[in-house]
Amino acid sequence: TGTQLDQTRRNCGITTVIATGVSLNIGVIGVEARGADNLDGVASENIVALCDIDSDRLAMAAKKHPNAKTYADYRHVFDHKELDALVVSTPDHMHAPIAVSAMQLGKHVYGQKPLAHDVHEVRAMMKAARKHRVVTQMGIQVHSSYEYRAAVQLVQSGAVGKIKEVHTWSSK
Repeated sequence: TGTQLDQTRRNCGITTVIATGVSLNIGVIGVEARGADNLDGVASENIVALCDIDSDRLAMAAKKHPNAKTYADYRHVFDHKELDALVVSTPDHMHAPIAVSAMQLGKHVYGQKPLAHDVHEVRAMMKAARKHRVVTQMGIQVHSSYEYRAAVQLVQSGAVGKIKEVHTWSSK
């Protein structure tokens, strides 16, 4: 099961676990758009719960993961006794409340950015993670890609000269 752990290490002041050859039992809250990408990213694990308030989106995700139980209310996902971790890909205002609730139950959390609404929520998340000795990670997608890191290196090294103005564009 996901609780059979082989090795431990220190990470950000929290003892974390590294499992080798063990699938985690994961619940995914928010299964469309970024949530669908996140679900695909953990598809090799044991998906035990899917949650979305949109029944059509939930049904589409459930077709890919027929053994997962489905929920419209995230609070019911916590009823899974074998749940090891959650992926939280909900609208922004729900990231911190869901993550804190999960951590208080000893569940590891991968959450989307923005991590929280304000500094108070971030501090509550940090406190819960330390107290319950769980691992957390925030999704940053493009910021960890090779291209992004290379661009940062070019700017920081001075290779592109002094930056005077920046223009950006997003398709969203």
